[in-house]
Amino acid sequence: MKPEEKQATVFLPAKDYDLAATLDSGQVFRWRRHGDFWVGVVGNRRVRLKAGSGGIFAETDAVVESWDWLREFLQSDVELPKILETFPNDEPMSCAVAACRGLRVLRQQPWECLASFILSSTKQIVQIRQIVARLCSCFGEEISNSDIPEIFSDLSHAFPSAWVFARLAYWPPRGTSRMENWIWRRSGR
Repeated sequence: MKPEEKQATVFLPAKDYDLAATLDSGQVFRWRRHGDFWVGVVGNRRVRLKAGSGGIFAETDAVVESWDWLREFLQSDVELPKILETFPNDEPMSCAVAACRGLRVLRQQPWECLASFILSSTKQIVQIRQIVARLCSCFGEEISNSDIPEIFSDLSHAFPSAWVFARLAYWPPRGTSRMENWIWRRSGR
């Protein structure tokens, strides 16, 4: 076990990492900026992140046995220079690397990534965030009862499992999709 294990805060070393560009790039939809911090959900854990010199400060609501899940999600151990060495040395690629320096490809849970992608068809990022937040609040398991600011209330539930979606097996009234109808009924309206 590493020295930083079994705690609710940790510093994850990460070189050449642009946390804001990565979390706001359209890869994931459950992260909100709050001052210098980013608040979001990874699996069934609410996380607060802050970019620091040489890495990322992370905090969770509860003590964590191992931070490997967050290292994997953020790809903080990836050595960007080694990856960039494999890129073609041409003008278009050089321009792309310069424009997106520090951006990482996140390792989101496969089901949440797939479902978010399916929901994203012809939608803008703001709309996708709203849809994903609504799905989580209606169908996801509650993460914790800790006090969180009202602006982050949509981050109090995990992403619902594929099994939850599979159980949505009734037909809605004509003119609405099955998902829209089920969400509307579940919301108590």
